[in-house]
Amino acid sequence: MKQSIKRYLYHISLSFLGLIGVSAFLSPVVTVILVVATVGLMIYHYREMTQHTQQISQALATKTDNLASLRESLLEAERDKQEYEAFFDAFVGATLYIEDVKQQQFYYSLGVEGLFGYTQAQFNQDGRLWHQLVTEEDLADVVEHHQLLFQGVSVDHTFRIIHPTEGEKWIQKIAKPIANELGSIVKIYGKFIDVTAQKTLEQQLRKMAYFDDLTDLPNRKMLDRHIKKHSHALSVTVIHLR
Repeated sequence: MKQSIKRYLYHISLSFLGLIGVSAFLSPVVTVILVVATVGLMIYHYREMTQHTQQISQALATKTDNLASLRESLLEAERDKQEYEAFFDAFVGATLYIEDVKQQQFYYSLGVEGLFGYTQAQFNQDGRLWHQLVTEEDLADVVEHHQLLFQGVSVDHTFRIIHPTEGEKWIQKIAKPIANELGSIVKIYGKFIDVTAQKTLEQQLRKMAYFDDLTDLPNRKMLDRHIKKHSHALSVTVIHLR
C-alpha cells in the first residue's frame, strides 16, 4: 500500500513539473487543456487507487472473518470433544472403547483403569495392552475372536485376566466392527464388562447342585449327568448304601 502511494505521488510530481516546464512555450488555451487533462488523469489514478484499497480492505476483512470463524469452529470442536469424553467416561460398570483401524488409534473410557489396572493413557497408547493380562488358557480364544472382528463379525465372549493387584477376573467383551463403502473395516466399537461376580455365583450354584456339602465330592446329580454324557463308553454299577 505504501509503495502504491509513493508511486502515485511520484507520477503527480512528474506531471506538474512537466506541465510547468512546457507552459511557458504554449498558449493559454493549450495550457488550460493540459491542466484539465492532468487533473483528470490525477482523479482517474486516485479513483483506481481508492478502488484497489477498498478491494484490499475487503479481502483483509474476509480473511479476518474466516479466521474468526475457524477459531470458533476449533473452540466448538474442543467443547464437543470435552462433552464426548465426559459422556464416554460417565458409564459405571463398563469400559467403552473405540479402535480407529485406519489411523491405528485407540480411545478407552476411564473405567479401563479399574478394570485392568493400567492407566487410561497407557491403554490409549497401546490399545491391546490388556492382551498381556489374559490367562494362558483363554488367550487363543481371545485372539480368535479378535480376528473375527476384522472379518466383519461382531463378537460377544468371556475370558479371564490376571489383574495386577486384584488377581483373577472374568471379563465379557462385546464389540462390533464398522466397515466403509468398500467393505473394509475402519473402526471397532466395543465394551468390556467385569462379570467376575456373576461367574463366581454361577460356580457356587454349580457346586451346590453337583457336589456334596460335607465331603465336597460329586453327588448323584453330577454322577447322573456324567453317565448321560458318556453312556456310550462305560457301564456303571450302582450300590445303595443303607
